[in-house]
Amino acid sequence: MSDHTSNSPIIPDLAVYYFTGTGNSRRVAAWIAERAQAAGIGARTETIAGKRAADVSPGGPGTWVGFVTPTHGFTLPWIMLRFLLRLPAGRGTQAFAAATRAGMKIDPVFTPGVSGTLTWLASAILAFKGYRVRGVASFDMPSNWMAVHPGFGEIAARAIIARAEPRVEAFADTLFAGKRAWLSWWNAYELFWALVLWPVSILYVIVGRFFLASINYAGPSCTGCGLCSRMCPTGAITMRGGEKKRPVWSFSCESCMRCLGMCPENAVQVSYLWAFGLWYGLVSLMAIPVFVRVSEVIAKKLAIPATVVTHLLWLVPYLIVLWMSHLLLVRISRMPVFRHIILFSSPTAVYRRYHEPDTRRADLIERERPE
Repeated sequence: MSDHTSNSPIIPDLAVYYFTGTGNSRRVAAWIAERAQAAGIGARTETIAGKRAADVSPGGPGTWVGFVTPTHGFTLPWIMLRFLLRLPAGRGTQAFAAATRAGMKIDPVFTPGVSGTLTWLASAILAFKGYRVRGVASFDMPSNWMAVHPGFGEIAARAIIARAEPRVEAFADTLFAGKRAWLSWWNAYELFWALVLWPVSILYVIVGRFFLASINYAGPSCTGCGLCSRMCPTGAITMRGGEKKRPVWSFSCESCMRCLGMCPENAVQVSYLWAFGLWYGLVSLMAIPVFVRVSEVIAKKLAIPATVVTHLLWLVPYLIVLWMSHLLLVRISRMPVFRHIILFSSPTAVYRRYHEPDTRRADLIERERPE
C-alpha cells in the first residue's frame, strides 16, 4: 500500500487524508480508497504529516474528500483538529470523517473502543466550512497505547483488524452508493460517550497532551540512529547531544506511539516514576495558599465557582512546570545511573511493541529531517 494511489482519472474523485501513529488509520484509509475504486471513483490516500491544509483543493459537489484519524483523549488529535480548522471552503464537496479507536481482544471477547467527540467535532467543522458531510463512523483497530499496556501480538492484532475490515467496507459502500451513513447503533453509542466525555476531551486538548509529551525518553539501549526523529509525523523529536546524539521530545508530540512501536532497539520509554511525581507536584500547586486566596477573591467578584477560577489560574504554572520538568528529564536521562533508575521503574521497558502488522518502518518515514 502506498499513498497517492489512484488507478484512474474517473470523476468524481476522492482524496482520503489521514493521520496515523502506528499504521491503523493508514490501513482504514486504504480500505476506503479501495472501495471507492471498486465503485468507479478515482481515489488516493495522503498523510497530513507535513502537509498544509491550504493546499487541499475541494472540487465541489462532484468530488469527495475524507478524513481518517486515531482517537486521542476521546477526540481529535491536535494535528488533525488544526488541519480541519485550516481547510479552505468546501464549496459543496462531499465529505466523511472516520475514527479508529482502541479495540481490544481479551480471549475470546472483543471489546470496543470509544472515539467520543471525534467524529461529531470533525463533521461539525466540515459542515461549517461548506462541505456536505455524508456520514461518520468509528472503527475498532488494535489499541496501540503502549504507554499504558503492552501492544497486541500479531495473532490478536490480525483478529481485531479482520473484524474491522468488513465494517469499513460497508461504510464506504454505503457512501459511494449515494446514501448517507449517519444512522447506526455505533454512532448512537459514540453520541452517548461524546455527551459524557466532552469535558475530558477539552482537558486533553488544552493540557493533557502536553503532559503526555513531557514523559517520553530514550533508554540505555538507544543507539542514536535517529529513526524516531525521521519517522515522527509532527517533527516533535530532534537528535541532540555530543558525539552520541539522543532523541529529545518537544510539546508538539501527539503521543501517537510511533516512536515506541517502531524503534528497532525498543529504546523509547515512558517514565512512570517521572509521570507520577510530576502529576503529584502539578496537583499540589492548586493547594498553595496564594492560589486558594486569589481564586476566592476572583470567584467572588465574577460570581463563579472558586474551583473553576483555580483551574484557570493553574494553567500558567502548569505549562511552566511541564517545560522545566521536561528540560530536567532530558538532562537526567543522559546520566547512566538515573537513566537506569527511570528505566527500571517504567513498565514500557518490558511491554510488547505494536504496529499494524502489514505496515513497515519505511511506510511511516513521512518526512526527512537532518539529525
